[in-house]
Amino acid sequence: MAAPSAEPSVRRADTSDTYRFWAGEHHPGPGDAVLIVTSPIYVPFQHADALRLLTLPYGCAVDTVGFDAAQRSGPERYLQEIRSAVRSMRKLHDAYTQL
Repeated sequence: MAAPSAEPSVRRADTSDTYRFWAGEHHPGPGDAVLIVTSPIYVPFQHADALRLLTLPYGCAVDTVGFDAAQRSGPERYLQEIRSAVRSMRKLHDAYTQL
C-alpha cells in the first residue's frame, strides 16, 4: 500500500503513515486480525508501531512475521534497525501509559 506522508513537504511516508492510512481505509476493530509481512530485520520496529497505531486505538490483533527472501544486510543496517526498534518501543510504551 502506498500511503501519503503526514508531512509531505518534510519527508516521504513512513511505516506509521502507512498504518494510519490503512486503518483509515479499512476501519479495523476488536476481533479483527492484521497480518504484517516484512523482512526479518524490520519485524521489531514494525510490530511495535502496529501495536501502537492499530491495536491500542482499534483493538485489533496484530501478527508481524519476517519473510527471508535471501536478503542480507550489513552491520550498519542492523544498527539502524535496532535504533528504530528502540524508538518504536519507546513510543509504544508512552502510548500505553497514556491510556
